Amino acid sequence: MRIQALLTDSIHNVMGGMGEQLRNNLNHISDKYHFDIIGHCEFGGEFTGKNYSFKSIEGLLKIYATKVDPLFYPFLNQNSFIKKSFEYPKPDIIHSFDWSTFMPSMFLADYYKIPLITTIQLSINELVKSYNIDINASPLYQLHKAIEIEGMHKSNAIIQVSNNYAKKSSSFFWNKTFVIENGIDLNLWKKQNDIKLPGGNKYKIIYIGRLEYQKNIQTLIDIKLPSNVDLIIIGGHKGSAAELVQKVINRSEKDKNFIYVGPKYNQEKIDMLFSADAVIMPSIHEPFGIVALEALASNNILLSSFVDGMGDFLTEDVAINCGITKESIESAIDAFINLTEENKRKRINKGLEICRNYSWQKSAQKIEQVYNLFEN
Repeated sequence: MRIQALLTDSIHNVMGGMGEQLRNNLNHISDKYHFDIIGHCEFGGEFTGKNYSFKSIEGLLKIYATKVDPLFYPFLNQNSFIKKSFEYPKPDIIHSFDWSTFMPSMFLADYYKIPLITTIQLSINELVKSYNIDINASPLYQLHKAIEIEGMHKSNAIIQVSNNYAKKSSSFFWNKTFVIENGIDLNLWKKQNDIKLPGGNKYKIIYIGRLEYQKNIQTLIDIKLPSNVDLIIIGGHKGSAAELVQKVINRSEKDKNFIYVGPKYNQEKIDMLFSADAVIMPSIHEPFGIVALEALASNNILLSSFVDGMGDFLTEDVAINCGITKESIESAIDAFINLTEENKRKRINKGLEICRNYSWQKSAQKIEQVYNLFEN
């Protein structure tokens, strides 16, 4: 069965949840499926693997879209997805990741007369709500919202990454919604190298991810750090707000406790997480929160806002609730510093128990079940 997957991410040096989910499911899904993938890759070109082919679209007018309004960007690439699609053999299923690829996906499913499956890794409607933005004041947001709803309406199946998020963003389509959580592979998530993290203080707290408003990095930049804590920021320009990247750089140049190291991938990322004492996720909006599982799998204490999908699996006896305000984040860091070694050990062990319940193998099996519904 040929699955044509459209996404605004890659499966190499991934930007976020959609790329991470697809990359890991490719490693666990049955050989009966071949994936023809169309996505964004920072180094462009085409590459293949055991059960997939990947073609990267060319970004159009990215500088214009970024400076005027980032929401323009998805519209500037629709024809590129369709053009690349025609370079592949006819698929059996179109699998679209997020509203940013719904327009070409709806066209292609109709053109080929085949089923359309959509995965909601991030709902533009729910994201905007979390910022308390007046949607009615922005025709562009209204258009994105309409595309998202129409894409779900025309989907034969909708995949959501958490129960909390599914209830919020696709309640009108519950009869065709499947919750398939993201995961972690503890057999592969292993420390290989000892890494000395930068900074000279006792405690090392890592933030890792996109430097974006959704992730609340703008608040993290402004917190007052205890004198015995180094906050290490891992993230790059890809998928980030340029002005927030610059603010991170500016603070790192002024404050030796606030350290920016750029993006990290693959084993280097894993080794750095294992070398930290804690990971912080003060997100305003988080459909699932893969980084939370990665933090727990790395034997870290997790400081989390518990929002959206993270509320499906995090509890107060595992993670410290850091909230989303400057004051609550500072208070959570103080609470972390004051944890006893016994309390840390209990939290780490409970975190590993959670990870065992969220495997990529289980995720791949559930996705196979959805695909099999449409097998001829």
